[in-house]
Amino acid sequence: PEGLSFLSARRLPHGGVLYELNSTELAMWFNTPMNRSKFLEHFGIEVVIKDRSFNILIENIPVAFVPENHTALSDVEKKSGLKPKSILKARYIKPIARCRPD
Repeated sequence: PEGLSFLSARRLPHGGVLYELNSTELAMWFNTPMNRSKFLEHFGIEVVIKDRSFNILIENIPVAFVPENHTALSDVEKKSGLKPKSILKARYIKPIARCRPD
């Protein structure tokens, strides 16, 4: 679209490239599958776009929470006001086996 420009392109340690767009609105436009496909047409066939992920710490999660359970992840997203499928995976900081029973 009009006004789309890249502010920077930074090579990442594993060989990928992180592009920075000039506005949040254009980043959201770019995030649609059709627009991503058009962008990728200008690169090799092995190029993929990966969403960035971030580690976060959520306090007060009950010990009954099972990180591998997708329903449990959806429940945390809902209660935390996050978009569906925004939590890719979860784990406890300290393994349950190492926790004291009290």
